[in-house]
Amino acid sequence: MSSGWRGTANRVMLSPNVGRLQIAVVATHRLFRSRASLEAEILILRQQIIVLRRTAPKRLSFNGLDRLIFVGLHRRTPLHTLRRPTRTSS
Repeated sequence: MSSGWRGTANRVMLSPNVGRLQIAVVATHRLFRSRASLEAEILILRQQIIVLRRTAPKRLSFNGLDRLIFVGLHRRTPLHTLRRPTRTSS
């Protein structure tokens, strides 16, 4: 049993390679997943979307502070930037 600096140094030097190997194994596994596994994942994701749509508000509502900010921004904006450009025939 070595408790010197070499044991610690070797572990530190091997850890990046182990991480790369682990990433390669996971990536390979994901490439060859079964069709049933992919369909199950799609069903789970669809259910999550349904739940999120059900719990999300239908329309955003502005409170008084939001309206006050918009009014302030609108008043600070020069009028020529709010007007639509007119077409000139040449």
